[in-house]
Amino acid sequence: MRLRFYLILAALVLASAVLPGLRADAVEMSGWSTMASEVVGDDASCGTGLVKHELVVRNLDNGNQISVNGSIFRSRLKSTDAIYEGASGSGPTIGPICFNPDDHYLEMYIDGGSNYYDYISWNEWKTPGLVPREKLMRTTIWVRPTSNAGFDFRHVSPINVVMNLNPDYEVQLSNYPTTYGATEVSTVKLAVFNWLTGDIVISTDIALGGGNGLKTLPTQGIADGIFVWGYYIKLNGSHDAGGGFTPIQELGSGYSWVDTPFMLDRTAPAIDTASYSPMPAYETDPITITGNVSDSLAGINEIRVYLDGILVNTCAFASVASAACSFPAGLLPAGSSHTYQIEATDGAGNIIVGALQGFTVGTTGQCGSANGSVSAFAPVAFPATVPNNICQSGTPSAIIDIGSSFDWTCDGSDSIPLTLDDRACSVVKVPQPPTALIQVKRPVDATYTSGTYSSATVGDTLEFDWTTNFADVCTIFGYNWPLESVSVPVGTKNIIAGTTSDYTLDCTGPGGATQSVVRVDLTCAPTCGAWGACSVTCGNGTQDRSCIAADCSVYNDNQVCNLQGCSGGNWLEVTP
Repeated sequence: MRLRFYLILAALVLASAVLPGLRADAVEMSGWSTMASEVVGDDASCGTGLVKHELVVRNLDNGNQISVNGSIFRSRLKSTDAIYEGASGSGPTIGPICFNPDDHYLEMYIDGGSNYYDYISWNEWKTPGLVPREKLMRTTIWVRPTSNAGFDFRHVSPINVVMNLNPDYEVQLSNYPTTYGATEVSTVKLAVFNWLTGDIVISTDIALGGGNGLKTLPTQGIADGIFVWGYYIKLNGSHDAGGGFTPIQELGSGYSWVDTPFMLDRTAPAIDTASYSPMPAYETDPITITGNVSDSLAGINEIRVYLDGILVNTCAFASVASAACSFPAGLLPAGSSHTYQIEATDGAGNIIVGALQGFTVGTTGQCGSANGSVSAFAPVAFPATVPNNICQSGTPSAIIDIGSSFDWTCDGSDSIPLTLDDRACSVVKVPQPPTALIQVKRPVDATYTSGTYSSATVGDTLEFDWTTNFADVCTIFGYNWPLESVSVPVGTKNIIAGTTSDYTLDCTGPGGATQSVVRVDLTCAPTCGAWGACSVTCGNGTQDRSCIAADCSVYNDNQVCNLQGCSGGNWLEVTP
């Protein structure tokens, strides 16, 4: 299916030279066809088992045969899309060409010029075993004159939109022929393509009814990505094509496509970091709250910063992959506690609400006009690089440690302790931000590895080691390791490797939260088991098999089987 999609793109690129009437942005289309309008008679000139096909172009309004600006009629190999035989001309009859219903499909391009709307279609025989061979068969296309302004069918939605819900697909039917007794829609064949790769992700027939009007095709389950879509409309009714051959659901539209994609993004943005600075913060420091956010598909549209539950800043962006937003909170009172939070919205409307975090503003150890001598009550500062003489006049000294506060007395000018000129001082101890590190190795390895570890295979014993500081609670989770609270500050544990996985160590403490991740990257030789039984004996079934991917994960593969029809001989329109 992918190659046929690129044939569309190639046709659009060459349209100016071959079919100048085609529009790459077409969403309104016209024209109908029947692939077996008539079996003219016996003709074995193409060879044993082959059919000779000719194309006839008619006016949709009156049924008369007409000439157009240019037409292309080709048979192509189903396996490679290579051209088997082709013909071109202005009509009303193009060809004949030779055609093998078993191995070929037919493609048709009509360049209507200024007098008629264009038409494009690909068709293959649904039950090739029922096709009369060594015959001359006629295909008829009815094209709409441009004097009859309007369209027969068109795309409605989704077109050029970003959304966070799997869409319905809407098409508008406004006109169709009643040839061969057609009274309403029978089915719509929907095809959805990945815009970046050209791979088909949906190809399905959807049963519908009714005449003209808006047709809603139900939601199809697709993953997040960028997509384009197209469709065929088939009408009810049947006729005797001659030669003892009576196809049903004969009338079908041309292929309608839109080259303006839509985006499906149901994943919320990621808050990469949410922090305050400086850390730790004191009453003499201007404090800033910052959030860094990313979104790989729809992009970031807005980041919001909250301080103490109040929205203090909103930053707008034009759907960028990553962005940052800050709020300068300025000086905050010593000893005051505050909360902060980051929210973000992406281009699809998905919202992420970050965790509520907090901090306390510390005070500096300053004793004012003390004489410089240190009383017995003065604490020793931490870390050791901070001068111990924290009662020195006019000199702030930060005390950073786990705990509550220090109280001490600074000696006054009379140099006599515990007299009226002494000054009592206190300082809030600012908690240290927690640290965390998780590493992995096999028991036979000499050293542990952080980051990404790629030396293990399925079934190996993995030895994990973790170290934390300034943390109260830590949890670890990963493959074969359910979410578990772990000992603080150090520990080890053995896990059996089963698949590629991230092992995450999350720690929280008085000074905030932190995370460490080690990735175990296993590799396996991709293999698949035998195919299971087909779900049906005829009429397009499916069969499954179990496979192992290169990352050692197990997945199910499937394919279609028993494609032969159970009864009837109707044509099947196929996606490009």
